Amino acid sequence: MFKHYADEKHEKQAEEFIASLGKFVIAFEQVCEQMRYDIICIFMREGLKNQGLAHVIIGDKTISELQEILGALYNELRDQDNEDRKMVKDLLKNISKLAHQRNILLHSSWNFWSESAQSELYPTTVRFRSKQNKGADLEVHGYSASGVNRLIDEATNIQVYLQRLQNCLMKKGLKVEKEFKKLT
Repeated sequence: MFKHYADEKHEKQAEEFIASLGKFVIAFEQVCEQMRYDIICIFMREGLKNQGLAHVIIGDKTISELQEILGALYNELRDQDNEDRKMVKDLLKNISKLAHQRNILLHSSWNFWSESAQSELYPTTVRFRSKQNKGADLEVHGYSASGVNRLIDEATNIQVYLQRLQNCLMKKGLKVEKEFKKLT
């Protein structure tokens, strides 16, 4: 059922939210792309000469698969210490949290309601889920454009950390811990 906006303010708020959602999708995909670069960098530094082989492995992988590959490959590098491994593990956890938020945002039904919001519109997501021990379950979340913008900032920060990781991978001996701490 199509719902009309209550007034121009309501429509403007909805459009702002939708634009933020689109920007988040792009920022999220840039995180995935940077993980692909990091994986290719690991392959290349370890002697792979044909980049196409790496693309065969990672080309159509989802974010969780990219996380798994990146984490596993990183842990196979012999010149990384426990501090750096912990930093990469924490980064992968943050990526996982972002992926969870992305799944809520993209795999839900949206309701912008039919009345105008006061100061900021909070559309709601509705996800029908099934749980083994509960049966049918309903998840409801409220988001605002500013909330989605915070997720964009988080995705951008993660991308910067992934770029720093790539720098460390390209320059043997460069400490991940030291490079990551420059950003905090």
